[in-house]
Amino acid sequence: MIVVDTHVLAWGVQKEHDPKCPDGVDRALQLIKAYSNTKQPIVVPAIVLAEYLAGQCLDRSRSIHDILGKAFFIAPFDTQCADIAGALYDKRTADSILAGNAVSRVALKDDYKILATAIALKASHLYTHDNWIGKIEQRGVSKHIVKVMELPPLRTPDPEPEMAAGQPTFGIQGSLPFGDPDDRTSR
Repeated sequence: MIVVDTHVLAWGVQKEHDPKCPDGVDRALQLIKAYSNTKQPIVVPAIVLAEYLAGQCLDRSRSIHDILGKAFFIAPFDTQCADIAGALYDKRTADSILAGNAVSRVALKDDYKILATAIALKASHLYTHDNWIGKIEQRGVSKHIVKVMELPPLRTPDPEPEMAAGQPTFGIQGSLPFGDPDDRTSR
């Protein structure tokens, strides 16, 4: 399974263009499409959902939550995640990240929680545009190490279709808002 950060939702779901990353929307859509055609769930940590919904009006927030819950697995931030986030935190690393990047202490703490959720779920990758998350030391916290990566670059489309006949394309195929992220029977 993979975990995605807020940029992937803003670019891939809401299609918000960012002048600092002009191909962000296309790259996010490419990632979502590639993983939606596999048995690997795309996980959105509850912390990411909160960041994404911040500033939305209540009706729009409910609508977005319903859509995301049907297309992605929404992972709660539980006590296991909290324990991992606490173990990940290192003041020297945090101070170094804060000094070298345009990120607030509050946002950085959220990034620790997002990485902790990915570790707790034993995700293979965390896709993010926040390059400093990769500077957070994971060794010694868990035997499982999550690869923190930027969205993959755009690839040229293959002349052959990517999916086998009969497989669904990305969209709302079923509901898997909570529960076991490996249970794809409802999709």
